[in-house]
Amino acid sequence: MFSVLTCFQFHIYPVRQFLAYLVRKARGRSSDDEKTEDVVYFGRSLTRWYDIFCALGSVCLVVLIAVVITSLRAMLDFIGAFGAAYISFMVPPMWIIALRRKDEKNFSWFSREILFSVSFLALGLFLFVFGTYSAILPILGL
Repeated sequence: MFSVLTCFQFHIYPVRQFLAYLVRKARGRSSDDEKTEDVVYFGRSLTRWYDIFCALGSVCLVVLIAVVITSLRAMLDFIGAFGAAYISFMVPPMWIIALRRKDEKNFSWFSREILFSVSFLALGLFLFVFGTYSAILPILGL
């Protein structure tokens, strides 16, 4: 069970990296100024400390799940619903939108390609939430 949950880390890693990026942006930092402009505590930047604590928290979550959940099928349903919806339906449209936004002079939220990507992203978000919810119900005994 623990090895299956450790594979879950491969699904969490891109989410963690995206959240680290959002923390840097919320703090007004660029993606590559961690070493030059960030506050340093005990020889590490504050952004790196956030990343360390998120990584430790996700490992603790994995260990907790491995101890609590005894059904391999329920765990595989959860990982499949969470990971498959995110990787298959949410990441590709986000990449397309991010790549098109780099070309700022021709970017429009109302172009067919971007509207299709946003609608595909909305479908992926629905499948992500509904699939994860459906996989968690048997685990909780509901």
